[in-house]
Amino acid sequence: MKAVTFCFSLWLVAAARPFASQQDSALLALAPDSLRPAFDSALLDAGQNWPELAFAVATALPERRPEVVWLINSMPHLDRLEMTRAVLLEHVNYAHVGATSLRYRAPDSLFRDYLLTYRVSDEPVTAWRKLLYDRFAPMVRRAKTPAEAARTINRWIANNVRAVRRGFFGPMKSPELVLSSGTGTNEEIAVLAAAVLKSIGIPSRRVKVPWLGAQDYDASWLEIYSEGRWLPCYPLKPKALGDFGWLEREHQDNVTIAVATSAFDQQLVTSSYTAGTQVRARLTAAGAPLREYGNFAFSVFNAGAWRPLDELSTVTDSAGTFECFLGNGRYLLVAGQRGPRGDAYVVSQVIKVEPDLPLDIALDLTAPATEVPSYVRTQDFTNVLPSIAGGISSTLPPKGKPGIVFRFDPALSVALPAFRAVQQLHEKYEKKGLLVQGVALGALDAARSFARQNGLTFDIACEPDTKTDACDAVGVVTLYDKESAIVFQKARPNAYDIHELNRKVAALLR
Repeated sequence: MKAVTFCFSLWLVAAARPFASQQDSALLALAPDSLRPAFDSALLDAGQNWPELAFAVATALPERRPEVVWLINSMPHLDRLEMTRAVLLEHVNYAHVGATSLRYRAPDSLFRDYLLTYRVSDEPVTAWRKLLYDRFAPMVRRAKTPAEAARTINRWIANNVRAVRRGFFGPMKSPELVLSSGTGTNEEIAVLAAAVLKSIGIPSRRVKVPWLGAQDYDASWLEIYSEGRWLPCYPLKPKALGDFGWLEREHQDNVTIAVATSAFDQQLVTSSYTAGTQVRARLTAAGAPLREYGNFAFSVFNAGAWRPLDELSTVTDSAGTFECFLGNGRYLLVAGQRGPRGDAYVVSQVIKVEPDLPLDIALDLTAPATEVPSYVRTQDFTNVLPSIAGGISSTLPPKGKPGIVFRFDPALSVALPAFRAVQQLHEKYEKKGLLVQGVALGALDAARSFARQNGLTFDIACEPDTKTDACDAVGVVTLYDKESAIVFQKARPNAYDIHELNRKVAALLR
């Protein structure tokens, strides 16, 4: 009666409003203490679908509610928006059926991540658990170990499912559709195989090489857990079950990294499949390590381009180093950062990985000083905006001193009061450290003539090929502080604006 009353109350609340945690304490109380804060956030994240998830928790068997809550907490955002209680409860209930009804047993520590989870890859979320259990459990009734049962399933899939290349349109097939059609991509077949094995109580995870080093595209297979260890299971090659070297032999040293994926997590298992080596990259700039830095990637040449191995999750540690295991072959290490002006500085290095030869790489991202001089007064101009050594670009002066950047079109007689004000600030504060830079948005001759006619003596660079809309760019005065933060910016400043500019410059130079 209590459960019925709660579900009726939940129905009334769901009809009235979206989930509001402060007023739904009875629902949150169904979650274990350790899962409750994340459960609160997950229901909020589910938007209008939160009642569907809440009903699943409320109607689950009490002993299985923690598992339902754990799945809701773990699932990605889009799944929370679309998951139905029927699908969710079928996966929970039949995960227990598959785990307990056959002769072998998986360790309890693997149940949630590798049996309970409803998703294998990016396939549609469907209720495949009961269908696959009913279809395949009779085939493995006599199997004494997970490996023995997996070998039976492996043979059946190899004999009944055919690999095809992915079509241009459409999402991945669901496991049921691969089963009924008898065809699928390598990844879709791997997902079907994993779903079948999970449905009959065998811990399974998908393994993938995201880019094969000398071939186009990827390779997907499985690992199953049997008698204390993970073993490879290649869905269309049943004789290779347990053979870690099979893929390496088939693809001639093309394994770059191997990534094992459960529904909501992944780990690298490259060293099990290839004779590669440990690679350490040390990234520095200006003599200091780049700590917790992630703007770099290892890439492999594939399908006509260098493809980043995003699964490595490249971020340096507190000492500015990053380590990973790579299969033997050639890779491109690319790293970059922006200088204080916002200019991009990128360094790349081709590296060769050889078996069992640890590799240490030092990458210095210190942007070199540019030797191009600043162009002073009206004597010298350039038709390309110079990169001034230790200086400024058209948008940002260097850190360490305040600066004014004035963008103007020399062909237009606008903002002349602003020119006079900026010239006066240059004359008054140049020796106190104020850096004034003009950026002429026009032809070289026009810029030179304009500067001479108006007696401008601050540095000017010419940017005649600018793509900026002249209406937006003309007469824009920008004042930066010592940290390159904008403290004043006006287009065609009036008398009041010029007064404010003078006040802010004086304050910065105190």
